[in-house]
Parts: sequence; structure tokens; C-alpha cells
Amino acid sequence: MHRVEMVKFTPSVTLCMFEIQLMPVDAGRMKADSSYSYTPSGSKGDQFLERFTDSYYSQLMIEWESAMNHYLQTGQRL
Repeated sequence: MHRVEMVKFTPSVTLCMFEIQLMPVDAGRMKADSSYSYTPSGSKGDQFLERFTDSYYSQLMIEWESAMNHYLQTGQRL
């Protein structure tokens, strides 16, 4: 298993802790699990978290998965 952790601070908005865990599935394939933890640091952060719904997260993950798969296959960002 491989794990990456990142902290992203957006002043007056949020502090985000992001973690990705990669686990082998079989030869040449990995499974990625990710988690986000947001803490608001101002009213803009409160507004951001109000919009961070289950459907927003699901769409974000679809886009993230597509971008990651594209990069892993081509070596280029979308």
C-alpha cells in the first residue's frame, strides 16, 4: 500500500486535509481510496462547505478519476 497526504490552505476560506491510499488489485492495476477533510476559516469557507454536498463530491470524484486515468495513460494533464 502507498499513501499520500496533503494539506491545502486557502486563506479566509478553508484548510483541507487530503489523503490518497493506493492498493494493488492485481498485476498492473491499483485501487485508489481518497478522503477530504475541510475546516472553514471564514464565511467563504462556510459557504464552500454548504455547497460540498454528496452529489458535488460524487461529480468531483468522477472528474478526478478521469483526469488521473488520463495522466497515467498519457503522461499529460487534461
